[in-house]
Amino acid sequence: MKNVLLMVPRLWQGGHEAVCVQTARYLEEEANVSILIFDDYKIHYDITGLDVVNINVSAASGVLNKFINIYKRIKAVKKIKKEKNIDVTYSFGSSASIINVLSRVKDRIVVGFHGGIMLEDHFLTKLFCRKSDAVIAVSKEMTKTLKKNFGKKNAYCIYNPFDFDIIDKKSNEEVLDMPFSDSDRVIVTVGREDDQKGYWHLLKAFSMVRKVYDNARLLVIGSGDFTAYKKLCDDLKISDSVVFTGVKKNPFCYEKKASEYVLTSNHEGFPGALVEAMSLGIPVIATDCKTGPREILLSDRQQEKYKAKGRITRRIDGEYGILIPDLSHTPDFNAGNITQEEQNLASCMLELFEDEKLASKMAKAGKDHVEIYSKEHYVKNLKKVLGI
Repeated sequence: MKNVLLMVPRLWQGGHEAVCVQTARYLEEEANVSILIFDDYKIHYDITGLDVVNINVSAASGVLNKFINIYKRIKAVKKIKKEKNIDVTYSFGSSASIINVLSRVKDRIVVGFHGGIMLEDHFLTKLFCRKSDAVIAVSKEMTKTLKKNFGKKNAYCIYNPFDFDIIDKKSNEEVLDMPFSDSDRVIVTVGREDDQKGYWHLLKAFSMVRKVYDNARLLVIGSGDFTAYKKLCDDLKISDSVVFTGVKKNPFCYEKKASEYVLTSNHEGFPGALVEAMSLGIPVIATDCKTGPREILLSDRQQEKYKAKGRITRRIDGEYGILIPDLSHTPDFNAGNITQEEQNLASCMLELFEDEKLASKMAKAGKDHVEIYSKEHYVKNLKKVLGI
């Protein structure tokens, strides 16, 4: 069997960290797999039974220290690659990919683009394309950009994997601390505290929903202290209807109680939390951000129809969920400034509450559709690119 090295800075939180661990487990019977991390800060994921190598070179501040760090990491990684006789190294995220492409020994180098924001750093994207044997992107649009704008012929689209049996099983676990257990109008979203997630839009839109439905509730699941957002809740007078749960190892049992899922991000690679919500039979609303939601919510026919028009300017009822125009990327925590785009989002949220037929139709269609993102499809396609 081939010797495969999966490289990621940490195993704390985040989408590509989760995918890294999943990949290691999925390939266990196909190859000798090791995960290499830069430090072991707050390991969040279950790594029981996995071969995890920690080179213990944490991030540093200051330009000089950063360059010293890169040198230390390259030296340590080269040593590991030689010791383990690595045949192929697959890196997750920019900082891991820098070290991957600069530490080639005799291994095949594969770089993963798991976030659309990676493509905005043209210098690094050019470096990754030039120095790698192949790149993997998690959406068709990202793959197209890598081929067209950066000339990378060996760019492949492989969607992130999902084990829907496990998600379903976890969603049925008992919840002892479920907020708003007395409400049947719960909106949920999953993601860390980050301006990229556009949560100020969600809170303002929810404040308008709350005026119509006094029993409407909002659940935000993800890491962060959300200080500015909690202040915005106070200013909007919705603090009694919004809960920031923090990280949950099993978010699915909380999501399962929700009536709808809303994604307000301005950047995504491939929003896994959106797919997970759909697999639970929750109707969804998502922004037409770069990249991912359009591919997930629109049928192939709809994608073709809107392909030449750039980002959409009006709401589209996709085959598998509601797609709304991309929202402003500029954080705005002024409770007195509620924009037209936030009013439009609120209208969509209200419609899913009011139109049970539409909500039920989209929930069923979405649940059926996400089967194309199964782990079986992922493993089959990944083996081809990795050459194992």
